Amino acid sequence: MIGRYWDLAGGIQVESVDAGLNNPTFRVSAGRWRYAARLYRNLDPASIRREHGLIDVLAAAGLSFRVPGPAPCRDGTTLAQTPHGCLALFDWVDGQHADPNDPRHLRAMGAALAELDQTLLRLDGTLARLPGEPAPKHGQFDRIHPAVPDPRKLAARLAAEASLQDVAAEIAWLGAAIAACLATVPGLYATLPQQWIHQDLAQSNVLQVGGRVTGVLDFEFSDRDLRALDLVAMLANCVSGFWDHMGWQQAEALCRGYCSRVHLTEAEVAAIPDLMRLRYAVANIHGAGRWLAGLNPTEEVIRRLRHGAACDGMVQRGADRLLGLIHSATG
Repeated sequence: MIGRYWDLAGGIQVESVDAGLNNPTFRVSAGRWRYAARLYRNLDPASIRREHGLIDVLAAAGLSFRVPGPAPCRDGTTLAQTPHGCLALFDWVDGQHADPNDPRHLRAMGAALAELDQTLLRLDGTLARLPGEPAPKHGQFDRIHPAVPDPRKLAARLAAEASLQDVAAEIAWLGAAIAACLATVPGLYATLPQQWIHQDLAQSNVLQVGGRVTGVLDFEFSDRDLRALDLVAMLANCVSGFWDHMGWQQAEALCRGYCSRVHLTEAEVAAIPDLMRLRYAVANIHGAGRWLAGLNPTEEVIRRLRHGAACDGMVQRGADRLLGLIHSATG
């Protein structure tokens, strides 16, 4: 299939790298060249072209790490619409995912995200001219997933599913979390700084060699949103949990890396616990939407519910500790 859309020299070899819940990724070798092929399951062609436009801007922005660009198809575009979905081919970047138990790796991740956010802010005028519809903001609950047009009804819908009876308490948490976010989040959007952000930095989309970040990947959710949500998304994605020493050590390393370059305002820091709850709620809305659309297994819905409920509970109870950690990292 690759050879049908891209003109690559030499024999083409394809092997799976990450089956992924969202977008399967494959390593493609053609002669001495290597690429990463990505099969999109979340975005429509217009949104993918917007992502590719952003990547082209970042690739020329002088970052200390690579943002691999899409390779042009035979027709000159960067997107092949195949019978299996939209497919794109990206330049390969060498590296491994960060070790979650190595604070040096996590500090490097945080610093790379901060560098990216500073660059995105500098390029704001250029990015404003990108074509396409902006991606949904975290606070736009009715746009998180088309299968969940009214998240206020989501908990009741999940509670009625026989396969989810074992997570009834977690479903109740989700309903309460969504209600709390609907009450608090509009005020945050009215007052906190907004800019282009990555929105989903995780160990799976950062590559490093010897503690130095070599590449940042996967900009499908990137668009304008609350600046502080980039730190929040990284914490939510990368911290194993806030109930043991290891989780807090991971959070400290990520915050030290990020806050060494980006200095959040006092209002942003104070909003972090509310934004963490927002992030966990949105992750569950999106995951449940994919499940309702037949794209996620039931086990993934259960995992997200349990993880979100447990982490949010610990964050809210440990809010003073988390805020103190961010203040210390900034100082």
